Amino acid sequence: MTYMEVFDEIKKNSLGSLYLFYGPEEHVKSEAFSKMREKLLDTELGDLNYQMIDGANIIDNDIINASETLPFMSERRLVVVKDHPGLTSRKSGDHDQLKTYMQRVPASTCLLFYSNGKIDRKRALYKAINKHGRAVEFPLLARKDLKIWTSREFRRSKRQISPQDLDLFLDRAGNVLERISNEIKKLVAYTAENPVITKEIINKMVTPEPEYTVFELMDSIAGRKNEQALMLLDVLLENGQNIMGIIALLSKQLRNMLMCKEYTSKGLTASYIVDRLSIIDRKRVHPFVVKKSTAQAHKFTNNQLSLALRGCAELDHNIKKGRIGDRLGLELFIIKLCS
Repeated sequence: MTYMEVFDEIKKNSLGSLYLFYGPEEHVKSEAFSKMREKLLDTELGDLNYQMIDGANIIDNDIINASETLPFMSERRLVVVKDHPGLTSRKSGDHDQLKTYMQRVPASTCLLFYSNGKIDRKRALYKAINKHGRAVEFPLLARKDLKIWTSREFRRSKRQISPQDLDLFLDRAGNVLERISNEIKKLVAYTAENPVITKEIINKMVTPEPEYTVFELMDSIAGRKNEQALMLLDVLLENGQNIMGIIALLSKQLRNMLMCKEYTSKGLTASYIVDRLSIIDRKRVHPFVVKKSTAQAHKFTNNQLSLALRGCAELDHNIKKGRIGDRLGLELFIIKLCS
């Protein structure tokens, strides 16, 4: 079941008795939960028919008892179980009693399993919920959906932004809605006297995601601009990134460039490359990453990219062995790449 179908059920007041919310898009997940709670507990006695349970610190029989409790002067009761260990890969027992109960949750109860982070869809508890209820994944939004959502938020705030500047904003803000929402609030506050959001304002106010700054850093390296590359290294460090984290980001970008170069030379499409990188990263890679990596890769040979990728691994090893200081080692590596 998709998250949009959940919002439709909430709107139509046709919520079932058993749900699982999971996935990395916490902002939309939280919004769906809030709307579900508002719909089910819309009376003054709502709090009496709501129970939040920490799944990691309670036995399954307590979840069953909470679900069997009748609502007080209301049609429905909402029971929320947060981060149940039976939905992860950690050892947590078989939960046979709870799995069996999934097929007979009473209509007077809406039992919601709410998971932060990843779950294991191979676990028997997930399969039981998915079979007898609705397992709803909240993935990070695709770029086109991010544009729609972000444009709507700017319009609601009576702000104007061009399509080009909207792309720049999303490049810098990333693809997590909670962060995007916070950056929108910053821009709205900053433009109180003028409703137009420009490229200059975005560059000034929106703190770029580390991945975006690494793109800029790689652009400087590809252009053989030593000073600009070292300046961008300073930006990453000032924004809280550590040296080893930056090396990991550089290594990942070099790998992406090498793969994009090889796949493109074989005539493979950008959408195929997106799918391949997504499988490797175990999360959805935005087409922007492939577009940018392919463009940067044109400025290097396959051998240069392979040597640079190997150099990242050697730098990581030498820093950990104490053979060179981390800051000095990274600066020398960047200068070598520029040359």
